[in-house]
Amino acid sequence: MPTGVYIRTPLHGERISAGLNRSESRARRGAKIKALWESGHYDEVLKNFHSPVIRAKRVAHVNSKMFREAARLAKIEQWKNPVYRRRTIKMLIKNRSKQVFPFKDSSIEVAVQTFLLNSRVKFLKHKTVTEVEKYHQWDLVLPNSRLLVEINGCYWHGCPKHFPNKSFSKRDGVLDQIRFKARAIGWDVMVLWEHDIKSGVAFDLLGSVILGYQRAA
Repeated sequence: MPTGVYIRTPLHGERISAGLNRSESRARRGAKIKALWESGHYDEVLKNFHSPVIRAKRVAHVNSKMFREAARLAKIEQWKNPVYRRRTIKMLIKNRSKQVFPFKDSSIEVAVQTFLLNSRVKFLKHKTVTEVEKYHQWDLVLPNSRLLVEINGCYWHGCPKHFPNKSFSKRDGVLDQIRFKARAIGWDVMVLWEHDIKSGVAFDLLGSVILGYQRAA
């Protein structure tokens, strides 16, 4: 294939020549590509490769407001397809299960982890328990005590003490179901709030639960 600038189609990885030379300046090449999009020269070629959402993005080179509206309508139409919807949801869930959230532990998470390390208690952080829910990551898992710990910030999770009127999202209802299922199959679930961790109350609660399991064992 001759040297030059190409438009790579994301679906098949094929390249379509834009008829430009890499020796030209970036501004000159950009102006030519914009002219190509405006002329609609590649519209018939690209529509065989691109999804409706990607096709809608081509108008970004012409008008950003037009792009946003076209992309929004394209996503709505694409989401109506049940096959696409099931495939997308399945892919998102699978990809999320392979990631570790958060990328950096918060200060209250570090405080609880330090307490457990000093107490010589084995724990796993940001792990899933497949028998409960294979995609939900618990902040701390104590396998020897069969204890699942969630560490919640007062603001982000709507602490009932400091934010009693904060509305709850649909995700909060899902979390309640996951916790109920965990308790039903023999796991204990403990939710530690930020204000309890900072005051030290959470460490007393966590320590007493761990000590109770150690004595029972």
